[in-house]
Amino acid sequence: RGCPRTALEYCKLILSLEPDEDPLCMLLLIDHLALRARNYEYLIRLFQEWEAHRNLSQLPNFAFSVPLAYFLLSQQTDLPECERSSARQKASLLIQQALTMFPGVLLPLLESCSVRPDASVSSHRFFGPSAEIRLTAHTCVPQPHALRPAAQGPPLTPGHRALPGPPICPCVGLC
Repeated sequence: RGCPRTALEYCKLILSLEPDEDPLCMLLLIDHLALRARNYEYLIRLFQEWEAHRNLSQLPNFAFSVPLAYFLLSQQTDLPECERSSARQKASLLIQQALTMFPGVLLPLLESCSVRPDASVSSHRFFGPSAEIRLTAHTCVPQPHALRPAAQGPPLTPGHRALPGPPICPCVGLC
């Protein structure tokens, strides 16, 4: 229990140095560490405070970690029943939103829980072979801005230069 807590505190420290830029991508790690350290309240508060300007719900890790934090919080017997019920409802709502945004997670999630999906679910177009190809392509194919050299960089080949301007990828540094 001590190691995840210490790791979480270091992660908070690093994130606090440059929270707007987050050059070391602590937002991709902090939710996991908060869950491991059982610091559910911190994760929920971080999400609530940062969602408006950082769109944390668009990150798959936060989309699934925050509902889990609400659910685990609802299991704590030292909380009043009204707070536990509210946390369960919030967890249910957020996990539905996460699965709507990231449907490719549903089948692996059901498999890990040893639940067999209904035939209508597993045959849906979100989960068929074309969905797997899209997911694999998105995961494996480099993003356009990763392939494009900087405008100030050396020529690609003699006589050719990279195009000036901002990166092509619209995700603003998230990929």
